[in-house]
Amino acid sequence: MRTFGAERVGMVTGDASVNADAPIIACTAEILANVALRGGRDADVGQAVMDEFHYYGDHQRGWAWQVPLVELPQTQFVLMSATLGDTTDLRADLTRRTGRPTALVAGAERPVPLSYRFSMDPLHEALQEPARRPRGAGLRGAPDAGGGGRASAGADERQRVQPRREGGDRRA
Repeated sequence: MRTFGAERVGMVTGDASVNADAPIIACTAEILANVALRGGRDADVGQAVMDEFHYYGDHQRGWAWQVPLVELPQTQFVLMSATLGDTTDLRADLTRRTGRPTALVAGAERPVPLSYRFSMDPLHEALQEPARRPRGAGLRGAPDAGGGGRASAGADERQRVQPRREGGDRRA
């Protein structure tokens, strides 16, 4: 909001709306899909940034990512997902369905590293463990650095689990 000003940014969800007439709106995929169904080519949507685009293929929510692509041909889209893997077929399909070229932007570095952890410990114990660690543990070279987690069947039996690698390969 600092860049554009609070008066130029709004938010619309199924539960609430704030400054809904602003020129820049943050909304759910379902809200954008409903705008697309109501307005189609006449809808005043110049650009749309859709995160979590892997829902495109979801049998329950996928329609909300699909409808805007088809019904808003005047709109420039940025479609984002950290979990799609190889998008060659998807990009070809989007170009075929929409009649618009697609471009891939890849290789962006995460400003905050992800970490994964699996534990067989009871939930209330697993949630308390981060509070027992020294401040900053798991970051900047500490034992859990790099996102490695652990799986444990008991207090003494531990196994390291590496984060998902490029191409979806997960190694234990």
